[in-house]
Amino acid sequence: KQKELIRSLIPHRFSLDEAVDHGIHVLHGRFRAAEAAITAAHSGESASSWACFVHRAVQGVDSNNNGESKSVVEAMDTLMRDLEGWSIELQRHCPDDWNRCCHIIVASLS
Repeated sequence: KQKELIRSLIPHRFSLDEAVDHGIHVLHGRFRAAEAAITAAHSGESASSWACFVHRAVQGVDSNNNGESKSVVEAMDTLMRDLEGWSIELQRHCPDDWNRCCHIIVASLS
């Protein structure tokens, strides 16, 4: 499901044979590294990794890091810097779709 969504938003990142571009693999690797660091720091509680991602995405870089270890903070910093570039690419490639997506997210939160 996620692959189809990503392909619809940034089709230029996929080849004709449906191979995913290197940048997407790098982003996925950074996500997994951050997830592993969080899970290790939280004694294997995978549910807390999602809460950590959400906290960081909402609070931003200037947050107090929610008391996380240095390895978690570094992994999250790396992921968030990379993710910001992807966000900008999505916004520029198809701004109408991006705006609709944001509208849906905001509407679901209110």
